[in-house]
Amino acid sequence: MPDPSLVQKRASEQPEHLRNQILLVPTRELLAIAAVLWSAAGSMVVMVGLHATMIPWVWWEALGFILTFAAFFALFLSIARKHVRRIMGISDRLSFILKFFDIKSWFIMIGMITLGAAVRLSTFVPNQIIAFFYCGLGAALVFSGLYILINYLQVWSSRHFQE
Repeated sequence: MPDPSLVQKRASEQPEHLRNQILLVPTRELLAIAAVLWSAAGSMVVMVGLHATMIPWVWWEALGFILTFAAFFALFLSIARKHVRRIMGISDRLSFILKFFDIKSWFIMIGMITLGAAVRLSTFVPNQIIAFFYCGLGAALVFSGLYILINYLQVWSSRHFQE
């Protein structure tokens, strides 16, 4: 039987300064977390679009995809750049795991998820439009996530953040 003094205390019995560290990650890893979240979310949105599509696409669906991708990629890339700059500017060695987004971005994400679910559940928007719109939006998210991943890899390889 192990010595009770050597048994690790449960999280609720840990001192406050140790309990708070459970949700802390090295600040440089916020970029990796953001890249994974953006790319995973984008992949799921593309999958929704592909499930709604009727292949082969007609010319206006392909054009809709290209225009949707271009518009959302410009928007998401701008947001991704702001997040990369903000995360790179954090001087703390450890950061709260959800700090890869600022509060405004959390609300935007919740709003987009809610609006997207409402649109899919309604019968107001035909599947052909959902298909190209979701594929374009999702692809833009994936490519913006790749932009963040490239920045993370550059930071990681240059050892910009100290351990």
